[in-house]
Amino acid sequence: VGARSVVQGDVPDHHVVVGSPARSVRVKPGWEETADELEDGRLPDRQDEREIEYDLPEGIDVFDEFGRDRRPPSPKR
Repeated sequence: VGARSVVQGDVPDHHVVVGSPARSVRVKPGWEETADELEDGRLPDRQDEREIEYDLPEGIDVFDEFGRDRRPPSPKR
């Protein structure tokens, strides 16, 4: 990933991406045979595929690990 690039997708293995939004500009030398081909350089977005499903048990205690008061302050009168 190039300096100051803004990545808005998944950078495929062995690709060099630059720009804002970042696009693939080439494949690292020697990796051409194994790298996935991108027609227009746009990065695929597989965010939904990366989501891990989970279930939380009933009655779980919700807490703020930093001990912050999560309620807004009362308005002054």
